[in-house]
Amino acid sequence: MVKDNSKKKKEKFILGIDTSGKICSVALSNNDVIIGKASNNAELTHSQKLMPLIEKLLFESNVTLQNLYKIAVAVGPGSYTGLRIGISTAKGIAFGLGIKCIGISTLKALTFNVKTSENILAIMKARADLVYAGGYIPDQLIPKKLLAEQLLENTVFVGDGAVDFFEEYGRKSDTLAENLLQNAESICLCAKNISPVSPLELKPVYLQEFHLN
Repeated sequence: MVKDNSKKKKEKFILGIDTSGKICSVALSNNDVIIGKASNNAELTHSQKLMPLIEKLLFESNVTLQNLYKIAVAVGPGSYTGLRIGISTAKGIAFGLGIKCIGISTLKALTFNVKTSENILAIMKARADLVYAGGYIPDQLIPKKLLAEQLLENTVFVGDGAVDFFEEYGRKSDTLAENLLQNAESICLCAKNISPVSPLELKPVYLQEFHLN
């Protein structure tokens, strides 16, 4: 029996891209459902990994570039080079297809790793005693000690800086998320309530250091 793919060819999908960390990740969503994903943690630069991953994902999902109607991409915080590669790729595809982009906070997307209504706090490594943090607080670059003073009860920590922070400042009521690292699936899911912009408006977001008054 020949599989009828005519319906899928008429559907529209969001392509999610996350190159903010060591793992290069892409995903496809349709009506808030993840229908495909691919990632690569090989010792290659994201510039070498990203397009082959996208092509592989589209092929395995039986989706073409023309089926895309938005591209969601992590815009920061994260690796300076990685973010620029992801954003540049998203812009290039969007320009070619005449579609819009959605810039996603890496920290906001990380909170979508957690399937719970608990207080969620995303923490990413920055430098020295500083971390990037967001979730139930605004995205910011902040000293770990100061962040610890703002913790709510029953916090769930997520992100590549979550384990270190939890070991140093976590309490009995706090927990670690099962899926700690940023990924394109959460980028897709996070895109639902964020307004799209033209490719020209898509820019990386580098958080400024927190300063006490």
